[in-house]
Amino acid sequence: MTPAKASGAANLLRLADRVSLACSGIALGASGLVILAIVAMGAVDVIMGFTVNYPLPAATNVAEEALPAAVFLAAGMVLRNRANIVVDVLCDHFRSRLKRISAVIAALGTFVFFALLASGAWHLAVDSISLNERAVAAVEFPIWPMKLGFAIGATIATFEALRLLAIAALSSPSHQVEGQDT
Repeated sequence: MTPAKASGAANLLRLADRVSLACSGIALGASGLVILAIVAMGAVDVIMGFTVNYPLPAATNVAEEALPAAVFLAAGMVLRNRANIVVDVLCDHFRSRLKRISAVIAALGTFVFFALLASGAWHLAVDSISLNERAVAAVEFPIWPMKLGFAIGATIATFEALRLLAIAALSSPSHQVEGQDT
């Protein structure tokens, strides 16, 4: 590859990383707002239940529908920061080459998982939007926005998983295993 092409590819990768970071950050903010709304609704529900003996209608149903969107909107940033749960009991004893191979396999599995999840989530979201799907509870409310948020979050997580897969596959073992001999 010529130096100009390598520089262009590096610039494209940096741009993709910045876009991915921005999308993950916006989705994390949206997740925080959804969680804040769930907490506020729960607080109002409890206060109304104890003070006037009239709990907020459908508060539990709304929270149940919104929680998956909140979790998956935050998933991209969790992957980006590598804050997900990692079981490394065996990996700590691997040599650097085996650690790299296991990192690539784990990143590939993560990517496949989120890609399949995002694909299914988009099918559900599109169907929900086309039907203007609503929950029938004490109060009727639309659930398609929650399904759309879930699909967006799963898609952002898919791109973050792809970014991690590229890093795992393209980086040298010395960048992946700090302070270990090869």
